Amino acid sequence: MRKKKKIFNAFDVGRIAITEAMPQAALSLAQYEAPKTLTLERFLFEEKQAELKKQKAKEDAEHQKVKTENNNRVRGYWSKPAVDLMNDPVGVRDDFSELEVGPSDPRAGQNFIEELRGQGIPLTTAAKQRIGKYIESQSAHAGAAITVANLRKSLNRLNFLGCFATGEISQSEVAAPEPQAPESEPQAPSLDTLIAVSGVSQEADRAAKRALHAEVVGTEFAAVWEEWSNHLQSQYGYTLKKYQHQAAWDMFQGQNLSPLRRENYDLVRKALVSRGILPPALLSARDVLEKSYRAGEISSRDFLQQCQTLERSGLVDRPRAEAGI
Repeated sequence: MRKKKKIFNAFDVGRIAITEAMPQAALSLAQYEAPKTLTLERFLFEEKQAELKKQKAKEDAEHQKVKTENNNRVRGYWSKPAVDLMNDPVGVRDDFSELEVGPSDPRAGQNFIEELRGQGIPLTTAAKQRIGKYIESQSAHAGAAITVANLRKSLNRLNFLGCFATGEISQSEVAAPEPQAPESEPQAPSLDTLIAVSGVSQEADRAAKRALHAEVVGTEFAAVWEEWSNHLQSQYGYTLKKYQHQAAWDMFQGQNLSPLRRENYDLVRKALVSRGILPPALLSARDVLEKSYRAGEISSRDFLQQCQTLERSGLVDRPRAEAGI
């Protein structure tokens, strides 16, 4: 007589033999070692994120457009000869001056000149008139406070926009400094000096790059900026020029992007390529395929297949020239 197979019910839970499960470490290892391919779910998720970024980029682009138009208008007006500016009772408003609003200091002008003189940055009469008229205009338009801090911002703002005429910031109207004692420490070379000697040695080249990065982005982000610049040089064989550094930094500031997030550098790189500021050679194979897909040139199926093919050969994130696309 054949023995019937035992059927367990809910009251037999305590008598069911326990089967040993796979160790958790093995499960984690198996998941970690799973092939990292581009799945449809991941692609759709990235598409959704891309749409959100696209919307934000559109809003940021509109903001940047307004800022650029403002800067061009301000540059056009405040670059006029100082004598012409003095004859205009109001002047042009700068909506991106970032000057603080509040009470003014009647001695701000004198204290500011003395501060600059102590730093070895004398100003000609035309430069003083340009800065003074600019901050007076912003005070009349938006209530900007006439303080030493705001005068310093005004100097930097006008200098950034290229409003000063040649020779306005010079040694011409200031007495020559007293000669330094022989034992005094030598002063650090200027940026112009470093750029002039760059190419003579590797150390001079590195010093010129560090000075350039510090001038464009400031000392706080100079190190991470240099890392990105070196990456472009090693990955794509391309060295950024000063105006390209400045355009990239303007985009970081204009779109409020954090320089400490690495993905933002890819976003800026691709955006500057689309604007023609950086060459198309600075796109990866994945960048080109994504651009083709968004333009409707290839289907989602073709996009996935080509990405997977290039991923298996290790070329999907390499320069487009290496992948032949």
